[in-house]
Amino acid sequence: MITHSVYFLNCEMKKIVLIFCLLVFYKVTVAQNITFLYELSQKRDSDDNKYSTTPFYLDVMGKESVFRSEKDRYSDSLVEKTGFGIGSGLTFANQFYVKKNLSKMEIIKSITTPLMNYKYDLKISDTLDWQISPEKQRIGEIECQKAYLKYGGRSWVAWFSESIPLQDGPYIFNGLPGLIVKISDEQSNFVFNLVEVMSSKQKNIYI
Repeated sequence: MITHSVYFLNCEMKKIVLIFCLLVFYKVTVAQNITFLYELSQKRDSDDNKYSTTPFYLDVMGKESVFRSEKDRYSDSLVEKTGFGIGSGLTFANQFYVKKNLSKMEIIKSITTPLMNYKYDLKISDTLDWQISPEKQRIGEIECQKAYLKYGGRSWVAWFSESIPLQDGPYIFNGLPGLIVKISDEQSNFVFNLVEVMSSKQKNIYI
């Protein structure tokens, strides 16, 4: 997938640096692919503060999006171009493969089974009952607002930005008045951070 960076993560400060107004960017590129790169930081042990970090990509075209690992993204691209992928295998990362069609309110999670390494699709029908707080905070240079959610037996805290008018986010999360910039469970066992935005002239989010 051919992309160019629109804003990037300052590796030392771990803050998002805004290059130019994302609202204008989104309006200009609404007919193109937009890729949001997230980092998932997961605690190795719930009793300590050591994290493992995995990159994930949210590829968006219009009201459709795909959230997946770097390996799954590359495999999908090969399938579209050649008819053959590299397979996903049973890993932690490929259990986060999610397809969304927000115009139809459809969310599909692809799950890999441990025995046969078989992937099947599971429709997510849960209603995400967000509670939006008036609290605001700047993450890097982005003005964000706080929201709460109970999902999957966990309580989640999200920070979204209405300056990016896209009701999407990492994993299954969606439905807020702007893109989710950061979301974590209250124990910070799982933390998704937006670190980069890219655009592409490709007409297929799987390439």
